[in-house]
Amino acid sequence: MQLLLEAALCEKPRALRSWKTYLERNDLQTIDHAATTLLPLVYRNLKEESHPTCKSMYRHTWAANQTFWAKTVPTLQKLVDGGIEKVVLLKGMALILDHYQDFGVRIIGDIDILIDRAHLPLAHSILLEMGWHSKMPWFNPHNPHQLFRWNAANFLHPSGLNLDLHWSLLLENPSIVDDKVLEAAPTGIGSASPTDLLFQTCIHGYKKSTAPLIRWIPDALTLLRKSEIDFSRLFHLAEISHLTLPLSEALSHLSNHFGASIPPFHPKPSSLEIRELRANLRGYNYLAGYYRSRIQNHSFIYYLQHTKILPSPWLIPLYAPYWVLKRLYRLFRKLLPRLL
Repeated sequence: MQLLLEAALCEKPRALRSWKTYLERNDLQTIDHAATTLLPLVYRNLKEESHPTCKSMYRHTWAANQTFWAKTVPTLQKLVDGGIEKVVLLKGMALILDHYQDFGVRIIGDIDILIDRAHLPLAHSILLEMGWHSKMPWFNPHNPHQLFRWNAANFLHPSGLNLDLHWSLLLENPSIVDDKVLEAAPTGIGSASPTDLLFQTCIHGYKKSTAPLIRWIPDALTLLRKSEIDFSRLFHLAEISHLTLPLSEALSHLSNHFGASIPPFHPKPSSLEIRELRANLRGYNYLAGYYRSRIQNHSFIYYLQHTKILPSPWLIPLYAPYWVLKRLYRLFRKLLPRLL
């Protein structure tokens, strides 16, 4: 994957060498989806020296994104006209419009927007009136338990459009971060600031898995190369969100492997942040959620009440044996090969 990233992102001589090596080792007809998403970038970087498949992917992406955006704008305008002062574009479409400035290089599956959570019921009703329906039929914008568990709700339109309605930039960040993002965004339909987009890109791409979505790397590098980043603000957002470790790891990766110019960042994570990151990387989502709840000064009972697995405190005696047995079973599976 490193060779493909170099072909898509580096200067032409190095990119061409990496691309030729990549083609010698891989068949473009059998590469996985993550690699496929980089082919349009390879075409823009190398043009006719790339491969006909790259050109075809670029053209298809350009047409699909143009159509997607043209069909979604009326919905966003309706939200603004309905009384929502700011509709903030996040992720793919924000990057395409303001930073890549090319509809053909970034494959997207949906459009992500952020609004003030106070306007969430209004936005929900407007979307329903326009024919959108939530992929989560039980979603209720007035339910604080659901707003705690998630940071966005996905909506589908009969025409095939896909929209993620965010009331929080990330699931892990406190509301003060969302206030800062909305304050920096323009009135009406506009993108989040480059610094806020970089923060979301690095955390969302790097934090959840040891093998993150590869597209976060070109997204982050594009922001670093083409936009002015306020690093003091970036580091501050990470500190108040207790997300210094994943940001530090992501920035180090960009600096070490792609030569990104980034000022020194020396995080001082708490023990809870370290435990949360380890739990995330191991796939222990509920345990990571518990540590995140502790970081936000919530009690254990509060966390249990806001998870799918425990709707009421009186169920604790029923669930506790299940959790203990599950942990013992996992421990036994790890120890069994050593015992044999």
